[in-house]
Amino acid sequence: ATRRLKASSAPSLRKSPNLGSGQIHNDASAVAPNNYFAYFQFIFRIAKNSHSVVTEYVSDREVWLTDAKARPSFSNQGDVSKALRIFIDRKDSDYAYDYIFNPSANAAGSTKVGGLLDLGRDGIYDYDNNNNEILFGEYNQTIADSKRAANYQGADELVDVNGSNATALDTFTAKHMQGVNYFTKESLEECEIKTADYKSLSDVLPYKSPVTGELENVDSTNPTSICKTAGSGDSYLGRVNMSIYLEGWDFSVIDEEIGHLFDIGLTFEINKVAAND
Repeated sequence: ATRRLKASSAPSLRKSPNLGSGQIHNDASAVAPNNYFAYFQFIFRIAKNSHSVVTEYVSDREVWLTDAKARPSFSNQGDVSKALRIFIDRKDSDYAYDYIFNPSANAAGSTKVGGLLDLGRDGIYDYDNNNNEILFGEYNQTIADSKRAANYQGADELVDVNGSNATALDTFTAKHMQGVNYFTKESLEECEIKTADYKSLSDVLPYKSPVTGELENVDSTNPTSICKTAGSGDSYLGRVNMSIYLEGWDFSVIDEEIGHLFDIGLTFEINKVAAND
């Protein structure tokens, strides 16, 4: 799985921590190979009329994302589709920002991109050769190094340090190893773990007039339309780039989801083109 570090003018996808050849790989700066995510450029052009042979197009027309659904391909394919994210890179110079979109979210939110993991699948939070639990991802290392408690001698039981709310062992929820220097849930919260913010569908939907059905941005100074068609100099085209990936720090991305498939559907809308446009 991959994840976005932050929204910017260009995608910056990173490889998630992993266990390979018996070694833990924990490089938060490692760039994700191209085959770790899907990249699409959507190009729109709006016809001036509905004749079978279109020769004229309209400029300066906005395109909105008005529906999005991510779901398992089959009923027994788990929840990994909930980790789907889309980085929306809007090309129109009028747009001040790009953003991460979560089609499964009911409201805007964020995902912590750091924490403890059980990559070894032994039910124990991973630790290094110095008996220090490994804090994966992005965080304030200076603070984190001072937050481990020494020599765990507690109960041999599940400890939900990351706040996953899981009731069984998985990638994010495990036990502390006896004798290791460990993090409590409270000390982990003090390590300034970074977050990846995302928007939900309700955050990007346009306002729709109940009388005319016309769409418009809720905030004209901060538009959420994904692109706007250009003029004749650019063949009346509107462009938007989308990188689709799995957020590796979403609690849905666990080993039990390996091999599961998902589908995504996107709906785009424009305003009706009048005959005199």
